[in-house]
Amino acid sequence: MIAGKRVQALFFAVLLAFFYVFHKRALAAHFGSDEMMNLYGHWHPPLWKTIAAEFGFWSKTVRPMGAVY
Repeated sequence: MIAGKRVQALFFAVLLAFFYVFHKRALAAHFGSDEMMNLYGHWHPPLWKTIAAEFGFWSKTVRPMGAVY
């Protein structure tokens, strides 16, 4: 049973190292000048309306799946 825990811990450490190596530049990223405005615009409608805007091409919602994410 201890060997299984070690394998899991080793797998987690390798996975963490992989994501760190390939994504460490993303940790230093900053928001663009218009991102706060976009975030603020997605706070008001309910989540279901934001998801429905993805399927309505006539919608004025900007980047609805980004808001869901």
